[in-house]
Amino acid sequence: MAELNLIPYELKAKKQKKSKQLKIISIITICAAVLLLGILVPKAYLQFLDNKESLINAKISSNKDIVDEKTKMDNEIQQYTSYNNKVQKLIKEKPLIKDKIQNLEKYIPKDIYFSDLNYSEGVITINGTASDFNSINVFAANLEMSQQYSNAKINLINKTDSSLNGSQGNFQFTINIKF
Repeated sequence: MAELNLIPYELKAKKQKKSKQLKIISIITICAAVLLLGILVPKAYLQFLDNKESLINAKISSNKDIVDEKTKMDNEIQQYTSYNNKVQKLIKEKPLIKDKIQNLEKYIPKDIYFSDLNYSEGVITINGTASDFNSINVFAANLEMSQQYSNAKINLINKTDSSLNGSQGNFQFTINIKF
């Protein structure tokens, strides 16, 4: 048991000492709590942000597959569009080419054979063979005299050995007609 002390000054001093000790303990406790909160709150927030970052990264990686597939599909669409545009261009040019070569047969001598007829960028290129050199000149002259094929020019005439290439005729020729 504690001693009974009835001296008021000593009681007051003990009370003040106890009060000071309680204040110091409470200040230390509050400071420790503030320090602890100052450390734990940012650490907890950092952990929260790390979790959020990992979720976002997982979402991005799943979306990356979708983006890759979209890019692939965009490329395929672009290829199909390009192909479709080429087909549409050919469909539009078909009547133009037909009109340009429709009357050509009127000017062809009997011993001339075409091996290739190409239309590109306003120029018809005719490759063929003939058994007679003069037939090529007659064909070119007929074209030049016509109104539709007046820009026809002989580009090339070569003498060939018909036994080597198996083609008809002894002369190969190329004629260009510009429109």
